[in-house]
Amino acid sequence: MRDPTRDPRRRSAPDQPTWDSVLLSYVMIAAIPAVLWMAANPVTGLVAVGMIASLGLGARKAAGLIRCFYQCGRLAFDVGDARVTVCRRPAEEPC
Repeated sequence: MRDPTRDPRRRSAPDQPTWDSVLLSYVMIAAIPAVLWMAANPVTGLVAVGMIASLGLGARKAAGLIRCFYQCGRLAFDVGDARVTVCRRPAEEPC
């Protein structure tokens, strides 16, 4: 069976931009000077990219820990041989 011919006046892409496309445009505009700066200073650029990547990963881990703390009410982690536990007391419990 044949598909009907497509009308060239009908586009599949929307005419109105979305917030994602606007944000992507601004990121690409900001990336041009950043790439030029990295080409001029490769070592400093690699250090800066590494710092930004580690900050991003650290922020994701911190967000996960905060979410866990609010869901469970406590957080435990090991520091050397000691185990540190941080917990929230209920609001109705006296100090």
